[in-house]
Amino acid sequence: MHSAVGVVRALTVMAGAVGAGGVANLHTINTWLDTQMIDFASGISVVAWSSDSRLFLTGHEDGGVELHRVLEGRTWVTSMRAGYSGWADQGNLLPPQVWGAFGAGPVISAALSPRDGWFLVVYETVARVVSLKRGTRLGSFEPESGARFTGMAHSSGRILVGQSNGRALLASMRTRKAMAFVEAHQGFEIRSVAFSPSGRRFLIATTAGVEIWSADTLTRVGELAGTKGAMITSAAYASRGRPRVLVTTSSKGKGNVRVWDVPEDGAAPEEALAFAAQFPGASVLTPDGESLVASKFSNTWSEQERVGIFSIKPHAWKFEFDLTRRGAPDVFLRASMYEVKLRSFSPDGEQLLSIPLKKK
Repeated sequence: MHSAVGVVRALTVMAGAVGAGGVANLHTINTWLDTQMIDFASGISVVAWSSDSRLFLTGHEDGGVELHRVLEGRTWVTSMRAGYSGWADQGNLLPPQVWGAFGAGPVISAALSPRDGWFLVVYETVARVVSLKRGTRLGSFEPESGARFTGMAHSSGRILVGQSNGRALLASMRTRKAMAFVEAHQGFEIRSVAFSPSGRRFLIATTAGVEIWSADTLTRVGELAGTKGAMITSAAYASRGRPRVLVTTSSKGKGNVRVWDVPEDGAAPEEALAFAAQFPGASVLTPDGESLVASKFSNTWSEQERVGIFSIKPHAWKFEFDLTRRGAPDVFLRASMYEVKLRSFSPDGEQLLSIPLKKK
């Protein structure tokens, strides 16, 4: 049914049956056994990890923010939302920290830097820099007049924030001031922005295509062929290793997953993988860029519904569950890992956060 890939922990956020909350389950991927759960007060919209993979930040649909720590198989959680906060270890609450909301509407992106003592929470109308220790606001960025923020990427003390007008804001986190604006396809809404592992390149994805830019000269150095006019839902670099880019397109829950090798020596990007996917926007590269996690769909009955880790070169499942071959539907597997809207790997590749779709 599947092949072993070693023990990898995964934190899966299960959609709640009633209301907007949910439950988090910590698993080992090769056995899929539950180890513990965390209750959430609101649905999760974004995830950001610390560079050492010990902390992760969840941004929520109600605008709240929660900070989580994974330590020796235990998950500690503190919630930075009015009326619901505090560190918890298997239900043992420490003195709560009650911090108010940082903006209106859902959180659309976030970054976490414990070493520098801050985290960044992005809403459509404002991006807030917040002290990790005190929860106080250290600074903010606002979109240009008539525009709204659509996404954000962070690398080496810089952030790149996409806007609905096709312009991206490049800012310094040291000075907390804008450095420049980058015009991609003006008038086309930016869907995703991302830095390469080296920080020397960044991508800007709009409905007009995916462009690759130099982070040093702020000039466009290439584009990914075949992305113009596509219904792009996400585009991202692997967080380390080779410069490899994942682009997903979607229509009515189905779409395509495409992966490119994007050299930084001037060579042209080369497509490395493409296949049809269910819930393609939730597909994610492993940090080293060698594999991805996806819910695969095809018209071949034996491969109709699969979820697992897929090797890019060579093309093969390294670890997978075939829900079709399991006979009676496995409700837990389908809800926790197949029907999902977001996945996020920790930088060390040992943990995976998966956010299932809400059930109507």
